[in-house]
Amino acid sequence: MSDPRADLLAALPDLIAARIKVTLPELKTCKGQAGRFDLEALKKKSIAAPAVLISNLGFAQGEAFAGPSCSFLLEMAAYVITKDTLTLPRDQRPPRSATLARLIPERIWGERDLGPAGDLRGIPLLTAASDQAVSLWAITWRQPITLTGAPLTEPQPINPLCRPVSADRRGACGEL
Repeated sequence: MSDPRADLLAALPDLIAARIKVTLPELKTCKGQAGRFDLEALKKKSIAAPAVLISNLGFAQGEAFAGPSCSFLLEMAAYVITKDTLTLPRDQRPPRSATLARLIPERIWGERDLGPAGDLRGIPLLTAASDQAVSLWAITWRQPITLTGAPLTEPQPINPLCRPVSADRRGACGEL
């Protein structure tokens, strides 16, 4: 398990991609990707298939803890791209989506500030029914993360002499 990283939020897609590449060494492309991915992005980029692109799609605030830490649920996605080859159509190739479905749940990717991945879903974005020679799936999951460190603002001292001041008696705390 690694020490806490200040850049974990930004580095996470590439960290996950490196772990997936070890499990699926036959991938020609396996890397982090900024934001969502769709057929238009696939047409614009030259991506060697088979490929897996990992992306952080956003986050929502999670549980609150005492101390200088914040908990969030990251919305992560693995975009799985498979193309037809001369020997096999894309839908007869080994199902990488199924491999990822077994690999991702409960993973913390070697990072101590991550909780176990969960709530996994597979969504076909482009399938064999289309006239494209490509299959594109999104495997999405939620990844808890705790961001630790000093609060963004310094706590203000509490004046024990301070009391509520009525509208007709405006003044500094402690004034009579």
